[in-house]
This record gives sequence, structure tokens and C-alpha cells, in this order.
Amino acid sequence: MSVIGKTSEELSTGWRRWMIEAGPATFILAALFVKFVYASLTMEQPAPLERSVITAMFASVLILGAPLAWIGRLWRFIIAILLDFSLTVLLTSDRIHHRFFGDILSVAELPHAWQIGAVVSSITDKLQIIEVFYYVDILVALACLPFYIRLSRKTPNLNGNRQVFAGFVLIALGLLASVPTIRLIHQDRNAVFEWRAARRQIVGAIGFLPYHIFDLAIHLKTRWDSVQVTELQRERVRLFFNERYRASHDSSPLQGAARGLNVIFVQAESLQAFPIDLQIGGQIITPHLNKFATESLRFTNFYDQTYEGATSDAEFTVLQSLHPIETGAISTRYLANHYRGLPAILSENGYSSFSAIGQPGEFWNMRGMHSRLGFQRSYFSDAYPEGEYFGQGLADRDFFIQTLQMLKTQSEPFMAFLVTLSNHAPYDLPSKYRTLKLNELEGTSVGKYLQSVHYFDEVFGTFVDELRKTGLLDKSVVVVYGDHQAWLEDAPELASVLGFPQKSKYDHWKVRKKLPLFIRLPDGKHAGVETTTGGHLDISPTLLSLLGLTTDTFGMMGEDLTRGSDSLVVFRDGSFVDGKYYFINAYELEPYPVCYEVHGDRQVSCASLEAHRKQAKERLEISDLVIRGDLVPSLSPHRK
Repeated sequence: MSVIGKTSEELSTGWRRWMIEAGPATFILAALFVKFVYASLTMEQPAPLERSVITAMFASVLILGAPLAWIGRLWRFIIAILLDFSLTVLLTSDRIHHRFFGDILSVAELPHAWQIGAVVSSITDKLQIIEVFYYVDILVALACLPFYIRLSRKTPNLNGNRQVFAGFVLIALGLLASVPTIRLIHQDRNAVFEWRAARRQIVGAIGFLPYHIFDLAIHLKTRWDSVQVTELQRERVRLFFNERYRASHDSSPLQGAARGLNVIFVQAESLQAFPIDLQIGGQIITPHLNKFATESLRFTNFYDQTYEGATSDAEFTVLQSLHPIETGAISTRYLANHYRGLPAILSENGYSSFSAIGQPGEFWNMRGMHSRLGFQRSYFSDAYPEGEYFGQGLADRDFFIQTLQMLKTQSEPFMAFLVTLSNHAPYDLPSKYRTLKLNELEGTSVGKYLQSVHYFDEVFGTFVDELRKTGLLDKSVVVVYGDHQAWLEDAPELASVLGFPQKSKYDHWKVRKKLPLFIRLPDGKHAGVETTTGGHLDISPTLLSLLGLTTDTFGMMGEDLTRGSDSLVVFRDGSFVDGKYYFINAYELEPYPVCYEVHGDRQVSCASLEAHRKQAKERLEISDLVIRGDLVPSLSPHRK
């Protein structure tokens, strides 16, 4: 019977059946569409982009929702609720990750998602009230579910062929709606889909959910591409390092100055450069680090080269002198690789070596990664039977006290790699340790950070005093550096404390990038301020030079900072600093790339830095090939 020949009662019954059949899933998919589009369009963008957010999101929802048409209506409703909940959790995680790390989650980070429990305080500190409203539609759907079950039992099912047809229609409509997005990716006028783009730029162009579909496709392609590094690529890597080795003949005046000495590393959690020498209301924030600096080679132009792996990136970049990878962390994606880090090199030269951190060894796969880098022994939280815990693990005071006993029992010469934890975002230091009087800074992110740094400074000072008493201090090279930025974002208090304009994205970027590096030789020999430009990758080559082991730097991408020449410090996003100029390819500066003089902060044309830009790009590509192809063994002086 045609629609014209149907009675109003039959039409009403037909529409009711369709509403019962498709209404709940349609409501949930519509809610998903609205909140994902809202989140995508309200995310701050550094520059105008050609966008396809609405059509891309519409296409994604249609294609994801199409298979629901092929399921029985009760299970369709339940699965739709689960889909809504899962994707809303993903959206919430994206927003928190963006506020914490400045970028969006990637599928490559899923292997270490279980570690979220260790940073729950940092996560809750980043939550916003809008995240609560994202779950309202899920609560409404759950409340309606019992009523729907009763109503559904009283209403006949639609013909199964209609359900199959409806599913294919939704897929067809989704593919049609995706055409503008495909065109945008293909033309890529804003260059947001290139290797150098931040993921948040892709979200700004096509939205959160389409980004994740794109990210999954790129991840699978990358895994496929990385199955084998071609012989031509291997030859390119060999030629690159051979050329670097031939070009690095200049010797340092300090070469061999620490020959045969112990090496003690202190990788300080979230320690940036700006608190050093800082005073607030007449109070010195880091008195012990200031004193330690006067006895050390103090590098005042040292930069953070970590990326998504944060602390694990710092360990890898420092000890292996290669760049972090573009997505995810080395320790989760390339744990099975064969490395030859600084501890392995020193072990080959008669050193004993160990690493220590008051955290479980499974975190960031440290137990496996430390062994891969060459440590003979590693001590994690299970090796520290007592002590106070806050921040990310064992409190630094108890960590230093107990680790000092380990140092006393080591056969010499030894290398000790100590990783601190207490100075970690959101810097909720127990009140008994908040000894600074910060007035209007109290309770702010900057105020909490300064209190936390002051605590680290105090316990580090005690550790150094104990090393001095035992005689270990003047039988060792002691290296102290910050592992990565403090994630203070563009806090207005930071601009006020440091005296630069709050709206200056450039000044905030510089503060985030600068970290401290101190290298103390016995009796404070050769101490002084070093203005040489360097980064994490330069630490191991510098140490090997001081120890007289320069031939072992083959295969490392860093430079010996004691030679007095600036290193080209390359950042994972393609930015770099060469000692004279900053080339900033970071999304937060508009427009980008943008270039400044290091001394004077005058903006300049980036055209004059094209040669260095190509070098920076090449270094990232070579480092990626070494890691993807597991080529470190072939770069060893002992290679077969």
C-alpha cells in the first residue's frame, strides 16, 4: 500500500516503530557530533586554517554509526551508549593531554596508557567543568534504557532487509560527506598534515574524531614502513656519521680532564633554568644549586630536546645522544632495539654502572630500557624499603639518603644515574615542606612550582654535603640537569616574576626551552660560566671527552660542549637554535616559522637560516632511520 493510501493511525504506528528502532542511536550519534564539533571549534588555534571540521565529523559519525543499523535494536542502544562513553572519555583525555602537554593524544601512546594512575593528581588538576557536561547525554541515555526495554518489547521489529539497506545508505552518505576532508588533506594548503605539524593543528583542521581516524591510519602506515629500512637508507646513515666523524677533529682543552673518575648523574625532574639565582621577596629559591654552580661548568644556554616521552625522552636523548621519535616514546615503541648508550660505553672501559629511581621499574618500561642502554644494575622503588612518598614516587630526601649508601659500596670507577621525582606537576608539596613566603604567588602554578624546586634544592644540597664528607665528591664528575620543561604553560605569574610581557608567546617559549646543566669536576676545577649553546644530546659526548674517550662518540648526534663552539640544537618539531638565531616552528607562535636573534631578541627573516633548517630536518630523519632500523649496533666502533 502506498503512503497515500495509509490511514493516519497506520502512519502514526509506522513513525513510532521507526522512532523506537532508530531514535535512541540517532540521539546518541547526534550528541557525539555536537560535543566533538564544539570541542574542535572552540580549541584555540595559532593561525587561521582551512577547515573541514563539520563535514569531517559528520562523515565520521555516519560511518562509525552505520554498523549499528545491522544490530538488534536493544543491543544497538546499549552498544551506542558504550560507543558514546568510550569516545567521550577519549575526547576528555585529548583535552587534558592538550592542556598538560600542549598536544593531542596519539594511538602510539596507548601502550603506556596504564601509567595514568601514577599521574592522577596531575590529571585532576587539569580538569575543567565543561568535561562534566560531556557526559550528560550518556546519563540521559542510561536513565531511558529501562523504559526503552519495556517499550521495545511491545513493538514489532522492522524488516531485516531495511536495516541492512539503512546501514549501507549511512556508509554511502558518510563517504560522500568525507569528500571535502579528503580534498583538504590532498591539497594541504596549510601544511598541517606534514611530518612537522603538531597534532593539534590537524584537530583544528578536521576535528578530534576525524583526527583519531587519520592518526590510526598514519600509525599503521608508519608501522608498515618501519618493517624494513632499505640498504640505501642504511648507506645514507653510514655516510652521515662518517662525515660527522671526519669533520669533528677539534679537540677540547678539557679533553681527558676527568680521566678515570667516577660519574654521578642527577636527572632533576622538571627543573627549568629560570629558578636558578632567582629571588622572591629577598628569599633565594635555589641557594644550594647556586653554590654548586659556582663550583661547576655552568652552561647557561642549554635547551630541552625532549618530546612526547618527557622523562623517558630525557634519559634516551642524554644517554644515547639520538633524537626522540615523532610520536610516542622510544621506551614503549622500540624497547626491543639494541642500543649502546653511555653506561654501555663506560662498562666497556672498566666502569661499573647502575641507575636508580624511586618508582616502579615498569613505569615507562624503565627496567627493560635501562638494561638496553647498558646499565649493569638498576634500582627501582622495590629497592627502597622505607621512606615518604609524594609527587611521582619516593620523596627526594629519602631517595638521596638511601642512594648514598649504594654509592658508598660501588667498586670504582663507577657511573651512577639518579632520577629524582618530587618536583613533578602539579607540584602539590606537603605543607611542611613549603617554606617560602610567596605572598600573591601562593597557590598559583608558579608559586607551587617554586616551593617544589626549593624543596629539591634543599635535599640536593644535603646530598652534595654528604658526598663531600665521604670523599666521593672530589673523586667524581657530578652532572646535574633538568629533564624537561615544567608544564607551567603561559602562566601570567611567570611573566610577572621574570619581567616580560604576559602576551609574549616568544618569551614563554624561551622560558620553557631553557634548562640548567652543571658539570662539576673534582675540587671545582675549571668552574665557570659557559655560554656555548647545547642540549640534551650533547651531554654524553661532553662527558666522554672529559673522560678521554672521544673515539666512542661515533654514532652520537651531539657535540662536545667543552670545545667552545655552539652546537646546532634541533627540536623534534623542526625548530632549532644555532647560538645566534632561533628558528621556531612551534604552533603557539603566530605565524610560524618565525625567527629571532638569540641576543637582542630582534625578529629576523627565516630565509637566511635555510641551510640550518635543512640540516635540522636531515638530523631528525637520520635519527629516525637509526631507531626504526635498529642500526645502533652497526654504528659501534666494534661493529662486525
